[in-house]
Amino acid sequence: MMVRRGDFERFIPSLLQQLADESIDGGRALLRGDVIGPRGVLDPNTSLEAMYVCGPVYQPDEFSTCEEPDGPVVIAWLIPLFAEEARFALTHGWEALEKLLAEHDPDLTDWRRTPLPVR
Repeated sequence: MMVRRGDFERFIPSLLQQLADESIDGGRALLRGDVIGPRGVLDPNTSLEAMYVCGPVYQPDEFSTCEEPDGPVVIAWLIPLFAEEARFALTHGWEALEKLLAEHDPDLTDWRRTPLPVR
């Protein structure tokens, strides 16, 4: 999860803990294209309500995998979404969401961004 310094960073540890607990309880890793939520606002100062799992596209390609002795570790980026964006991804698929993200190129580190114009 990437966020602008000073914005909402106090909520990140608890969000990550919740997602990790859920993943462990569910017995599976989060995968590209997964949408978690919407479940209510992530922070009282934003309307973001869900998370989307994708590759770390703001980083160099080499950042996406870490080779370890027991095998590769895939690095995922958790992107916060508005409820309507999450519903769009769940209805139209993650490829459609990623196309919309590429088309509008919002600052995904800005938790104050405006929602994408989902159809």
